[in-house]
Parts: sequence; C-alpha cells; structure tokens
Amino acid sequence: MNPLKACAAALLTFSLLGCGGSGDNAAEANIDNNETAIAVNGAGVKGPLINANVTAYEIDTTQADLKGDIVARGSSDTNANLQLAIPESLSSNGPFLIEYTDGTEINGQIPVIESLSTIITSQQLLAGTAVYATPLSSFAIEHAKQIADSLENNADPLTVGLSGNNNGSISIAEFLAALETTSTHIKATLGLGLLTEDINLFTTSPLINADTDAEDTLAIRTTNEVFAAIVSILKDEIVDDGLTASGITLVAALANDFADGSFDKQNAGNAITALNTIDDIAAVLTQNPALLDVPNSDKSIGQINEILAEETATLAPELPAVSLQTPEIALPLASIYSEENPEPTPPNNTPSTPAVIFSTATLQTAAVEGDSISVELIASDDDNNIAYCDLSINDVFVRRDSSAPYQYGINSGFNDSGLNNLSAGSHTLTAECVDTTDLSASSIASIDIASTPNEGGGEAVLRDVALNWGTPTTRTDGSPLAINEIDHYEIYYSSTSEGSNSENTVSVAATNSNNQLVNDYEINALPIGEYYFSIATVDTAGIASEFINPVALTIQ
Repeated sequence: MNPLKACAAALLTFSLLGCGGSGDNAAEANIDNNETAIAVNGAGVKGPLINANVTAYEIDTTQADLKGDIVARGSSDTNANLQLAIPESLSSNGPFLIEYTDGTEINGQIPVIESLSTIITSQQLLAGTAVYATPLSSFAIEHAKQIADSLENNADPLTVGLSGNNNGSISIAEFLAALETTSTHIKATLGLGLLTEDINLFTTSPLINADTDAEDTLAIRTTNEVFAAIVSILKDEIVDDGLTASGITLVAALANDFADGSFDKQNAGNAITALNTIDDIAAVLTQNPALLDVPNSDKSIGQINEILAEETATLAPELPAVSLQTPEIALPLASIYSEENPEPTPPNNTPSTPAVIFSTATLQTAAVEGDSISVELIASDDDNNIAYCDLSINDVFVRRDSSAPYQYGINSGFNDSGLNNLSAGSHTLTAECVDTTDLSASSIASIDIASTPNEGGGEAVLRDVALNWGTPTTRTDGSPLAINEIDHYEIYYSSTSEGSNSENTVSVAATNSNNQLVNDYEINALPIGEYYFSIATVDTAGIASEFINPVALTIQ
C-alpha cells in the first residue's frame, strides 16, 4: 500500500478576511447490512458537536445508565449533521437513548459537558421528528431517573404527573412520565422566563435551520448555554481546589441535588459528594445570567444571538442572514420548590450595582478609515432601574440614551457624529450606565481602524487568508483514524501570478497547547494575486496522506 495514502486528508475550506464557510452534507444511514433503516434527525448541541460518535441504545431501566442493547452507531459530520439510522425491524423497540461522545464544538474545543444525551420515541422516529442532545436534555434524563419511582402527591408540586409506585425500580412508563414532570420543573427553575409551554427540551432546535422558529431557538439555546456556564463555573471551582471533575459527573450530581426540588448540595438531607467542595452553590446559581461567559467562547450569554448568527452563516450558508435581538432574560436561575416551607427571606433593601458590557455584534470595527460604526450596550441591574447610559469615544461624549436597547451610531436612529467618518488608528470607547440610586458601572472597549489601501502605487496591498478544515476520521483505505492518531497537518500554498512563482509549506500541529483540536490556520500578508491551497494529514507514525486537490483563491 502506498504509505502516502495511509491517512485521509482533511477537507479544506478557506475564507478571505474572515468571510466564507462550508455547506451541509446529506446524512447517510450507517448500517451493516442491506436492511432498510430509518434516519434519526437532530443534532448534539452545546456548541454544535462535530466529529462525535453517536450511539442509539434501547432503554433498559434496570441499568443505572439506562443503556440496553445498541441498535445503531453513527456520527456527526464536520457540519454537525447527524448520520445515524435505526434498522426498521427495531423501530418499534423505542424509546431509544441517543448519546453523543468524543466530539468537539465547531471551534475545535472540547465541550464542558463531554457527553450529551437525548431521547427519541418510536413514534418520533417514524414521524421524522428531530431530537437534540443538549445540556438540559441530559440533565432532564438524569433527573427523571431520580424521581421516576416516586408516588404522585398532588399536594407536592415535585411529584405532579409521576406514575411511580415506590417499589425500588422504574419502568419505561414511569420514566417517560418522569420526563414530563422533570421538563416542567426545569422550565420553571432553569428556564429564565424564556421557555414557553410550546418549547420542548428535546425537540425544539437549538440551531437555526429552515424549519425552526428563530425566537424559540434563541430561547432554548440561551437556557442551555446558561446551564453549561453554571457547570463550567462549578467545574473550575473544583479543579481550583486541586481535585478532578467532569461535566458529565456534575450534571448527574446536580440532578441528584435537584431531586428534592432545590439546589443545596444535598438530597433529602444527604450530602452530594461531587458538590462537597463548592463553597456557595446559591451564589453561583443567582448570578446575572446575561453576564455569564459562554463556555469555549469569547462572548457572554447576552450575545447568544450573535453566536447563532455566526453558526448559521457557517453551517447553513444557504439560509437568509439571521437577525435576532439580544435574549430578554426575565427570571434568574432559582428554584421555586423545596421540601419544606421556610420563612420568607427578608427583603434586601441595599440597592444593587448595575452592570454594562459592549455587544460585540454591534461593536463593528470598520475595514478602513472614513467608515462609521454602530455600538450597542447590554446594561442590567437586579433592581431593573437603569436610568441612562452614556457613551464616549476617545474621551469625547457621544450621547446619553435613557431607554433600552442602548444603541448608538449607524442604525440607531440618531446622528451620532462622533462615530462617523473615523480616522485610521486605535479608538477607545467608554460606556457608563447609572441607575436611579446613582450607582454606576462602566466598560471600556477599543477598535482599530485600518488605513485606506494605496492601490495607485506605494505600499503593496496585503490580505490575510483564514483556512479551515474538518478533522479526518478515516484513512484512505476506509479504516478508522482516531483523533489522537493525528500528529499534524501540512498546508501547501502557491502563487502563479505574474512576477511571482512562490511555493510554501507550513506544518500545523493537530492540537494546541491546551490539547484542543486545531481546525484552522491564518496566513497573513499575502500580496494580491492568484493562489492555490492544499492540505495533507500526517499521523503519529509519520505516515502522510496525499495532498487534496488544490483549492483556488483570487486575492484582490
């Protein structure tokens, strides 16, 4: 066998100045014989999971993890499309547990919750209903296992809708009833006031697609990212204490904690071991959700709309551009249930300090001097009493805005001249928001404006090219290629433009210093002209694939 064909080359895409993306690929049934199979629709999403192993199990309620016989194996591709099909002869054996493992988010990072699960019934499978594995669907499954055997007691809101008989084991019927009850509790306690009755934790899409309701997608994605952020904060605190923790373990621990209706590191008086080192779980759960960081992202929860827009442009470029408002979070994370009825907490009459951040989607840096910018501030206050927000640029006052959304510059409806016709160089934006008790918060951001390219002579026009590729999972001969078998990639690029005949090769490690998969590389300062780009994969044994067919790009 030709050693150059021992590895599969990655699929290479590129974008000039940050533009571009890859299209959808049709899902194919992954079965071992010629039997008819029924495709499972859906996806795994914290960020969209790519290159994940996906397994469908018959549910066995005698097993602690609910995993019975495996009915199908599949994967998610580099566009997060699910490639999984259940043999038709087994389709009536549902409900099935669908589990995503070993995948990464589209930016190559390992999800904070390493494995995600969802449930699909036989009826949903036959009807083609899409189901989604998310942090909250995984939490719901864990929580339903905890409460499924409980007797229904209409005086206790925790048990309404349950069909358990308290015999120490659970049936499929008891588990499915518990999922319904669990969903109600999750919406009330972790739903942030966003999850309406029509939103389903398992079937409402957390990704924009041709069939989704964009506002419902924004709501379900926001609540899932907030829950993932909470898990990430708890995980970091445990690691800072010198211990190890996994997102999967913490989801199970939180489900155990919440089985009695409140998050207090115990279940009916019994301590939850995995949460022992958490100093103040209530403080974690009562933070302002909009200001939490989205795990594996440089954006906050208040910028989920921007994340969805970016994902859609990458994963579904054939869809119209997505324009969503900042999610309006009405409620904090807080449990409304408890086993006892404690005395009401005295009101806290101390005014709360507001908070303010720049929304990066509307903090748009111009390509060149002379352009104008748009700025949006996300301001919040626990007392809901923001009085106004002021914006300055380079210490020059722009305008005071007394009502949300706090928008300035182009598209704001005001002639904010300070944000127009900006000169080349670095500019500093300063925002200050003040509440009705005169407490204030401020934030600073900087933007860089580029000089106009000199196309009539003088300095050469240079461009940056961003390359993106999918992590290969099979070798050229069809045998599997594990992620940890990939050592590095070889990127080749050349120019045959007039006056230039350069050829270059760059080696890019398969993982970065944080052991995260690398799927992109930026080549800087290329002169205008015709270019060709290609990529090859090299495994840990030094065996390389052939370079893929070159991809052409004209840099202007």
